[in-house]
Amino acid sequence: PTAPPPSPPPPPPPPPPPPPPPSPQQARAAGTGIFVISATYAKNHGFVNNIQHIGQECNTLIHCEYRISHTRIGDPVSNESKDFEVVYQCDSGPSKVIYVEAEASGKTISLNCGHVEL
Repeated sequence: PTAPPPSPPPPPPPPPPPPPPPSPQQARAAGTGIFVISATYAKNHGFVNNIQHIGQECNTLIHCEYRISHTRIGDPVSNESKDFEVVYQCDSGPSKVIYVEAEASGKTISLNCGHVEL
């Protein structure tokens, strides 16, 4: 009796799917890019941290241009000029502060964690 011919080898398994992008917390833990610690519009009127908008736009980026807008942030004190302050960190380095005097709405700030080459 003759042996049956050998069967062909099984096909290789498919490659694994790419990993999902890191969350801001994971990126900070990994030491990647901008992490907004606090941001306050109308600090000169006693208002405190309203970090949501700038954090969503800038966290984990290396460079971020952020336009301060009272229509997006909200206008806590109508008919008054308001300042803006953001505190952020690059990787695990020291915190950086950007302060914009009143009226801050309509101005653009640059958060930067990249290396500047001259």
